[in-house]
Amino acid sequence: MLVLGIPLGGFLAYQLSGEKPAANTGSGLSATSPLTAFRGGFLVLFGARMAGGCTTGHVLSGMAQLSIAGFLFAAAVFAGGIPTALLLKRRWS
Repeated sequence: MLVLGIPLGGFLAYQLSGEKPAANTGSGLSATSPLTAFRGGFLVLFGARMAGGCTTGHVLSGMAQLSIAGFLFAAAVFAGGIPTALLLKRRWS
């Protein structure tokens, strides 16, 4: 169920949101297209299966155990995630 559930969940969330796809920005896909939602769900699924869990689980369980590696991983997630989010927000604004 996990293998099919994550991509299908991304697609269903898009369908139930009632949003219309944004105008094409020249990249071939809009920011909210069904294909983009499916690809994003698949990438999350692939990364979580490859790593043996999701980043949130690794951060929470590592920090709950007071593991130095857990804290370092959490810092790395935020150090990479915040600039990426700002870059993508600027690109799609």
